Amino acid sequence: MLFFLVGWGAEIASRRPPDWITEDPIDHPFGMRIPQAADSVETGGEGCGPGLVTSDQPLDINRATTKQLVALPGVGPVLAGRIVALRDSLHGFHRREELLAVKGVGKHTLQRLSPLIILH
Repeated sequence: MLFFLVGWGAEIASRRPPDWITEDPIDHPFGMRIPQAADSVETGGEGCGPGLVTSDQPLDINRATTKQLVALPGVGPVLAGRIVALRDSLHGFHRREELLAVKGVGKHTLQRLSPLIILH
């Protein structure tokens, strides 16, 4: 055990990553290099995630995917899945008030989402 700690200390003192790190490392702010997680989320760029939903660019909830619905404030992946499930069972929403049938959507949530959504 002591040998391991001494060996590990030498790698820390030399500011190089341990030999067991084989993935592509990223730069650490303190000069250390740490491995990049394989399941990290990409940020930035086109097609990396849902775009910003505003009242100028509302989201059509009858055509939106689960990932696009998550861009709405207060809507997570579970709630987005429930919205899609109800939409599919109704063959599309015809009125905004139909969202109240989704578990987790109340009057306050509907009021907050109304300017951000459209129905086509």
